[in-house]
Amino acid sequence: MHQSDNNQSIFTSFVHKNFRWFWLASFASWLALNMQITARSWLILRLTDDSPFLLSIMTLAFALPMTFFSPITGALADRVSRKKLITISQFSNAVVIIILALLDYFDLVQYWHVVLIAFCNGSLMSLNMPSRQAMISDLVPENKLMNAISLSNTSNNLSRAFGPAIAGILIILIDTSGTFIAVSFTFLMSALIISIITYEKTKRNEKSKSFLNDIKAGMQYAFSNIELRMLFILMFIAVMFGFPYFVLIPAWAKEILGINADGLGYLLMSIGIGATVGTFGLAALGKSSKKGQILIFFGLLWGLSLATFAQTNEYLIALIFLFFIGLSSAAFMSLTMTLIQMKSATEFRGRTMSLAMMAFGLMPLSAVPFGILAEQIGTANSLTISGTLLFVLTLLYFSINKKIRRLN
Repeated sequence: MHQSDNNQSIFTSFVHKNFRWFWLASFASWLALNMQITARSWLILRLTDDSPFLLSIMTLAFALPMTFFSPITGALADRVSRKKLITISQFSNAVVIIILALLDYFDLVQYWHVVLIAFCNGSLMSLNMPSRQAMISDLVPENKLMNAISLSNTSNNLSRAFGPAIAGILIILIDTSGTFIAVSFTFLMSALIISIITYEKTKRNEKSKSFLNDIKAGMQYAFSNIELRMLFILMFIAVMFGFPYFVLIPAWAKEILGINADGLGYLLMSIGIGATVGTFGLAALGKSSKKGQILIFFGLLWGLSLATFAQTNEYLIALIFLFFIGLSSAAFMSLTMTLIQMKSATEFRGRTMSLAMMAFGLMPLSAVPFGILAEQIGTANSLTISGTLLFVLTLLYFSINKKIRRLN
């Protein structure tokens, strides 16, 4: 018998062996993804003469499959083995990235190749993420779920700290093609680690008549639940106005600071370090009853930090602001995702998490306009507008919605 819920430590979920394996596999997967994003962005800039617009189009190809396919993969996650879905997605990612590495190495790669492969990666991401999020509840007891989700999110944020920096150094040493080979190997390691996990899948209370009915029931459940609906709206605001910077930061770094791949890696590393601090802080919060107020604080800090960061032209000051952007965005998104999962019935978790993934897939709907705006008024001014809109809309939403302020 472990310590009571009130005495849980930050790392309490790690007492479960399967969760430890799961965390390690997640770290490998996110590390590969963040290395891949950095290398792919650098390759795109090389192929397109540093175009922020074409960079955002590539991100559109990566993210949109998460919007269109997530309802299907979420229903799959509630029907079949989540472990199997994750393993298939990771192995397939390894294969796809090897193809990109070969095209790059032999100087055959063209812009449309990268866009098509980004679309494949996004499709596989939509298969992976609902299952990965929902699988956490299969590995730890219900009273450790918030801690386990927060710790799981640290695997993402640690990889954001190290992945871009590793990719930046590898690009200098072995070019983008060699970096893609390292990415492929890391995806393969994630697939192997997931395959050794053993657990009992949560049993469903009822068998539905058809796959389409599963999807429909999941959507009806999510949008009829007031708390879930509020959280989805919040996530939509954050994704639309808080994340364009992540797409445009390579263009901003070249335009404002004139830095190389390794310098970009350190900028992204600062975001990852801040994000890691933010999610470890959430893991330590445990059963705080003021989750709505915590969301307000981090949402406003995120918008303010982003709007201010974009106007700096000093590398060190940029690193500091990016740390706070990483901290506030990770804490905000992790707490939102945790609340969505905690407030979902067990048999619907795969499908509700797939709707959260759909929100992530909408990111390009803002990244593309802000990319166009960046080419007209400069990337810095475009990002300042993005951060200001995030701050204003978050403040407005919390001001008019008492229920979200009282969320616990």
